[in-house]
Amino acid sequence: MIEIIKLTLKEAKREKGFYAGLILLFLSLICYFIVESFAMFEPEKVMAVYALSSVEGLSIILLFFLIFSFLSQDLNKKGIEYMLTLPIKRRDYILGRFFGINISVFILAIISTFIYMLLHLLMFGVCPFAFLIQLILLMALVLMLSSLPFLLITASKRPTLIAFLVFFIYVIGINLDDAVRFLSTRHGREIPVVSRALLKISYYIFPNFSFFDVKIPIAYKLSFSTMHIVFALLYGILYTFFILLFSIMLFQNKEIK
Repeated sequence: MIEIIKLTLKEAKREKGFYAGLILLFLSLICYFIVESFAMFEPEKVMAVYALSSVEGLSIILLFFLIFSFLSQDLNKKGIEYMLTLPIKRRDYILGRFFGINISVFILAIISTFIYMLLHLLMFGVCPFAFLIQLILLMALVLMLSSLPFLLITASKRPTLIAFLVFFIYVIGINLDDAVRFLSTRHGREIPVVSRALLKISYYIFPNFSFFDVKIPIAYKLSFSTMHIVFALLYGILYTFFILLFSIMLFQNKEIK
């Protein structure tokens, strides 16, 4: 598994996805000063939201780039067939790719977070250590999201379709809490029963990525429960564990042609 992780990191470097992420980080830093110049009210809080959102956006962009890149390489260019000719177990392929992709994303997320923390300190004289809480939650979100392609790869050999499904699940997952809250409103109670039932079913089936979003409470220094952080981390770790376990079980019996 270690060799697959090293190979994945080398390929990520060769694909220049990580360097593209650094370029986007540089552009986001330029935009930081532009946005700050227009922030007339509570600029410290506005820029905290901007910083946390930028780190999350850069991490997700790099993750999807790597997912699509490796899926294209492994499925279209027979990368899986080559790796499985090596003296490795099938689970080593999934775990090696999984950890290799996540390490690449984590490096960018950590660099971005500390740069924005330093920038926030220089601009406002306050070191926002709370940014580290969102960083940890972001890592849990990335772990969950990056486990999904390995489950889908057992059902399809089309990288574009897999990447689209992962993006579709991500979009649903980050909006689940808003959808459920909408159901409790007056307008929500007026929608058809079937639609309400589908939303509730989706809430329990799809991964709930909104659990990991505490940007607003952190930026505006609102109180949030420590148990929420603990629960979100446990939820992310357990969800990832079972998705990977199920993926390995299916992949062990998958015929590779």
